[in-house]
Amino acid sequence: MPDFEMTIQVAQDRTATAIEIAPLGQSPQRLMLALDELDKLIGELGNARSAMVQGQSPPDFESDDVTICTVANTKCWGGWPPYGIAVPE
Repeated sequence: MPDFEMTIQVAQDRTATAIEIAPLGQSPQRLMLALDELDKLIGELGNARSAMVQGQSPPDFESDDVTICTVANTKCWGGWPPYGIAVPE
């Protein structure tokens, strides 16, 4: 997959998010999303990721090769855990 640049900005009035994606050296494509559209995109990306990892073994979270990133200050509604996510016991 080619390298790309991506920027994400929230409008000052917080009514929309702008996502710009461009292959390196090319003009970006801009996508403006309202909150409900952003929620739908996040859900669809989660479904795509779940499909990509389906059948794979979860990583060994004790390994030095695994990087764990956390997300702070989120407000999430819905089911937990999402389908396909590896949750350590």
